[in-house]
Amino acid sequence: MKRGNVVWFSTNHGLYRYDPYLHKLEQIPTQNLSHEFLSRLALMPDNTLLVGSLCGVNIYDDKTESFTAWTQASSPPLKNDFVHNLWVDKGLIYIGTEAGGVIRLVPRQLLLQNSVHSADPGSLSPNPVNAMYAAPDGTLWVGTVEGGLNRRMKGESDFTHYTKSNSALPHNSVSTLAADDYGRLWIGTWGGGLCWIDMKNPQTIIRLELPPEQARLMNFIGAMVYDHINNGMWIGSNDGVFFYNFKTNQLTEPFEGCQLERGCIGSIITRDGYLWMGCMQGVVIVDLRSGKNGKFKNRAIRHLLSDPQSKIVDKISSFCETEDGTLWLGSNGYGLRYR
Repeated sequence: MKRGNVVWFSTNHGLYRYDPYLHKLEQIPTQNLSHEFLSRLALMPDNTLLVGSLCGVNIYDDKTESFTAWTQASSPPLKNDFVHNLWVDKGLIYIGTEAGGVIRLVPRQLLLQNSVHSADPGSLSPNPVNAMYAAPDGTLWVGTVEGGLNRRMKGESDFTHYTKSNSALPHNSVSTLAADDYGRLWIGTWGGGLCWIDMKNPQTIIRLELPPEQARLMNFIGAMVYDHINNGMWIGSNDGVFFYNFKTNQLTEPFEGCQLERGCIGSIITRDGYLWMGCMQGVVIVDLRSGKNGKFKNRAIRHLLSDPQSKIVDKISSFCETEDGTLWLGSNGYGLRYR
């Protein structure tokens, strides 16, 4: 069976996979499977590999490159371990067994878990959710309005809360979150400026100290995004677009008129190296590879993206880039656009 660029073979003595591009044949260790006598291969609708055997169905996990066995000893149990056939049709999986007949399996639908505020002290903070960040290790970070910052570790149900009363969080309204390449989570607040926390050792919040003339521009943060090209953080505040350089530890004004781009909210760095920053009057686009002496080329789109001649101000508030490079832009009042 071909799956992606690899061909899989089931035999009476184990499982093999062959990469035709590398001319490499590899046997899967038999201890990774529930039985070495294999009967059938099949692909689930989500492309998960199923391997039928004389001891149940083996389900392949691409991330760990390992198998999980579904047998009579599992919960829920397979009716019979002697699997002779597997068939997938129209999203349904049929399993033919020796003594348990035909089993029809409907893939489990998406499991939803709703986290809300309650009387439980480990529940999510009250009030609206402003920002979220899911870390690679599975930790969920949530910023709320006047409820501070919440952290929930993978596999746990309770949240840890960071507020002005129990930490150095400068304001209880957390408006935006962004991670850098150094394991830090940057926390933008609505009324108290900017700070960060070490996600591996999340005991202490560190406030970003700035000169008074710059600190007043950082009170209300609406957007942040890490720039790996220039090694710094782009910050959109209520008072302009700024760049914090990690090498010099300085906040800079990265282009002429950056303080005119007010009311920033929502940002993204696209794979072709451009920063898109939403603001009260359209969107600002910065060429991140054009930096010279701390200044960058930029352009602004002020009016309705679908009809620039209309003179209608289009406030862009959110962005999403898909795998094929399509950039989707959400506006406040004029729907969804794509580029």
